[in-house]
Amino acid sequence: MRYELSAPLAYRRVGEAEWRKGRTGNVSRSGVLFEAALPVLPAETRIEFVLKLPDVEVHGGAWVQCQGHVVRHGAARTEGGCAMAATIDAYHLLGIAPDGIPRDVDS
Repeated sequence: MRYELSAPLAYRRVGEAEWRKGRTGNVSRSGVLFEAALPVLPAETRIEFVLKLPDVEVHGGAWVQCQGHVVRHGAARTEGGCAMAATIDAYHLLGIAPDGIPRDVDS
C-alpha cells in the first residue's frame, strides 16, 4: 500500500558528501517516489536519503534515514525537475533533530 506524503527529503549517492534536496510524493514500506531538481540519477544508482515523517506522536515530526537504489525516473509535475522512484532496503530512525543532514532541507 502506498501513502500520499509530501515531505522534505534530502538524498545523495552512496559515498557522496553533498546532499540534494527533494520532496516526497508517496511512500510505502518498500519504496519512495520523490521529486527533485535535475540531474536525474540513473536506475540502479545506490542512494541514501533522509525524509521527515509527519507529526504523528512527536511535535515537529521525526527524521528517518534510508538506503536503497533508484528503480526508475520520469517527468516531475514542476518544470525543471524530475521524479525518481527508489527502494527502501534499510532504514534507521534518527529522531527529531539529527546531526549530519542539511539544516535547510526542511524549508
